[in-house]
Amino acid sequence: MTLTEMLTATFERRERLQAEEPNHKIWACGENFEIDGVGKVFCCIEIAQGAQTFMRPHFRRNWKLNGKRISAAKLQEIVGA
Repeated sequence: MTLTEMLTATFERRERLQAEEPNHKIWACGENFEIDGVGKVFCCIEIAQGAQTFMRPHFRRNWKLNGKRISAAKLQEIVGA
């Protein structure tokens, strides 16, 4: 599974949760993925307000591999995607 597929699945999960609770703002959402030969990957997205007030909110992405935080670039090397 590639990082893009993991992000897409996490965004889809957030959309499902938001559809179930339209009056409740989903600020953060995460999902676990089990990858053979790599381990357990956790993808978390959260809404982050820009530094300037005129920037629209965007998503911050956090990755964890086997419970330890890892950069997207290093994870991409390990996953091979």
